[in-house]
Amino acid sequence: MKLEQLYYFQEAVKYRSISVAAKQNYISQSSFSGAISRLEQELGAPLLTRTNTGVEPTELGRLALEKAEAIFQAQSELVAAAKGQNVAGTVALQCIPGFHHRVLTAVLQTLRNTHPWITLSVSTGESRKIASSVSSGMATIGIVVKGDFLSAFRELTYTPLFQDEYLLYAGQFSPLWDQDSVTWQQVQAQTHIGFLDEFRQDNGGLMEVFQNQPHPAVSFWTDDLDSMKQMISQSDQVALFPKFMAQGDAYLESGAIRAIPITGHDTSFEVGYLVSPKYHRSPLSEAVIQVLVETVENLSQDK
Repeated sequence: MKLEQLYYFQEAVKYRSISVAAKQNYISQSSFSGAISRLEQELGAPLLTRTNTGVEPTELGRLALEKAEAIFQAQSELVAAAKGQNVAGTVALQCIPGFHHRVLTAVLQTLRNTHPWITLSVSTGESRKIASSVSSGMATIGIVVKGDFLSAFRELTYTPLFQDEYLLYAGQFSPLWDQDSVTWQQVQAQTHIGFLDEFRQDNGGLMEVFQNQPHPAVSFWTDDLDSMKQMISQSDQVALFPKFMAQGDAYLESGAIRAIPITGHDTSFEVGYLVSPKYHRSPLSEAVIQVLVETVENLSQDK
């Protein structure tokens, strides 16, 4: 019996669907289902009842679910106890791409000065994937844009950090370059450059802002923010970027692109952090969260 099998079983019960649980954990449905089947074979009895409307735990499955939760709690406590013996350690943090430019840079500098024994392991991704990583224990802290997708991760604790708003980034070849502000209709009429799965998947952020509004035409998608900004500066294409998190951006500072306010539509959104109550947080993680919150407060006062 492997912990991975128990975890997949938990996820299948949580989502009441093997296909949905597999998608949320970014693995193939066949691999996900196979892990649960091997666990059932080892136990000699089914753990799930499969129906046309989803899956439900059997009587043995409910007992296995209870035991699995105890096992993962014990594992979390053991890891926490081991970490507590060490002065130094690593904290895994995942964040949305825009967060690392201004806020995370300040957080890292503060940690270097006040907690030099803490190593922060940082990776970036989209909000839904970050939530999945925190839920599975791959990340201790996740920085996300609040969105409807969080309803699928009710076991996680979400804490707001700050409010931000989207502005239109445009270059000198854009017809909007000289405008002091643009209307929402003008934003929708432009050809945009999309970042990762923007406009294609609900990860919070832009999808929350657009909701049922028509999406703009997207010329192409990219996973490189610098390339995205360079394209904007050299073409008539535009993109929506956050105001607070993008302050001090090199392209804005150099005048290669402009950040233009938007009128006629609410483009505000909220950024917060996620943690999982089922994994014990070490003193190192608590220190990172404290520095994170204090750094955001200080930057907000400087706006």
